Amino acid sequence: MTFSEEDIEEVKLRLTASLMDIYGAEEGLKNCAVLVPAILKDFSSMVERAKAGETVTETYRTEDGAAEITLQAVKGSITTGLQMDVRRR
Repeated sequence: MTFSEEDIEEVKLRLTASLMDIYGAEEGLKNCAVLVPAILKDFSSMVERAKAGETVTETYRTEDGAAEITLQAVKGSITTGLQMDVRRR
């Protein structure tokens, strides 16, 4: 796996809290159940294809366009600096 378990858990928690804030508890949890695994899988594969030392940034949008999720990480022997930003659109 590209990221540490701690990084993944932090992203899951922050994403869940952010999407629940935007959509409400029930709809936010539904969105997270679908979005989080897909986003992390896609972003992990992008980081794996990057060159060492390269910064990878990707922005994802929810289907309805209500939220924008941006992930950024620096590729290294152990990927570091995983950052996330979620914004209401």
